[in-house]
Amino acid sequence: MSKIVPADTLAELSAYELALLLLSAHLHDAGMSPRHGLVVAHHEYLLTGDRGSLDEASVREFQHWLDRHHDGMVPPICTGRPAVADLRTANLLVAHYVRFRHIDWGETWTRAELVGRLRFRGYEDVIDDLVLLCRSHGEGYGVLRGDRFNPRFLLGGSAVVHLRYLAAVLRVADVLEIDPERTPEVLFRHRNVAPGSVIYWHKRITRSTCRSKTRAASWRRRVPRLRCCTRQLRRRSTASKMNFDCAETSMPPSLSIARPCMAGSCRTDGCWSRLSIETSGRGMTAMCI
Repeated sequence: MSKIVPADTLAELSAYELALLLLSAHLHDAGMSPRHGLVVAHHEYLLTGDRGSLDEASVREFQHWLDRHHDGMVPPICTGRPAVADLRTANLLVAHYVRFRHIDWGETWTRAELVGRLRFRGYEDVIDDLVLLCRSHGEGYGVLRGDRFNPRFLLGGSAVVHLRYLAAVLRVADVLEIDPERTPEVLFRHRNVAPGSVIYWHKRITRSTCRSKTRAASWRRRVPRLRCCTRQLRRRSTASKMNFDCAETSMPPSLSIARPCMAGSCRTDGCWSRLSIETSGRGMTAMCI
């Protein structure tokens, strides 16, 4: 995140904004590692039809997902002792369901673990805003432009939390995160990754080096070419609109995000900022007002 936020903007972020960025970086995917008992309960329900520790709401949500994404499959998926194919199917379905629900389960964990433990002076809604920020990485445009992401003015207006800007930083950083420690190669060898997911693992374990003289990126391993959508980002304090030109390109070597000025009349009217991604001679630019 510190690499995509311009230095002058980073210096102007409030302590609250910095804390929310750090916390959201750690917690936005917390739901990808749910309680073991929750995973086992869904797995056993698929195989046996016995809901066990799952409450009625959980069973209903799971069945709704199966109806929408797996042709209305109804547990149990086998009768008698499950075959190897049944176990593999159950494993795959549960893995996909965890990804589908990870934002909701991440919120559940955050509220259960941090309510009453995380307190910021003058910021009573910090947990609600942290949850909202973490959820933003899976939300659509309509949600992000809504009033819930309007700036918060704290301590009598002396401190600002610009949630919409923080959501943009989190989303871009999450997409551009290419770190061999995030998905170590040893896990790739041992996980028996599905063929359709291999390209994403290769993207994660790609190593990069930068040529400081030309400020261009040199990639030691082949990076999958991405369908990058650039949108013109128009932001006011109460709304934002995105409209990008599309260009097929490789990973961008440079990125900067500047947020709207929050001083004086700009708190009401907004001001121009620029998000610029330069890629092999092609530009991806978002203008904010």
